Amino acid sequence: MALMNFIRWRVHTLNPGCFALVMATGIVSIDAHQHGMPGLARALFALNIAAYIGLLMFTALRVAWARQKLLDDFANPARGVGFLTFVAGSCVLASQCVLVVSLPTVAIALTVVAAIGWLALLYLLF
Repeated sequence: MALMNFIRWRVHTLNPGCFALVMATGIVSIDAHQHGMPGLARALFALNIAAYIGLLMFTALRVAWARQKLLDDFANPARGVGFLTFVAGSCVLASQCVLVVSLPTVAIALTVVAAIGWLALLYLLF
């Protein structure tokens, strides 16, 4: 029960800019790859996949459990732009799929998701 309460609390307080974690991890992974550290690059890629999926799940739960808080974040100019980290994080992860591992199909899918997200978020924010 305590774990479920913790998860609910985290979902309700999820920062709109949470995908900055994916952005930063991906950037470090790509840099490690470019500097001849493929093991570190791949480990960070695996961590990034887990973070991306986990944050997607938490965001979906936030839509289901805390929709009004999510909408309040959209309406707040200081927090609303944080949702664009989803777009940037998706693009950085797509770059990892091309540069760190050879998954071009996944990279294309992530790029399409990012483009759709970018259009939708810009529409909603403005």
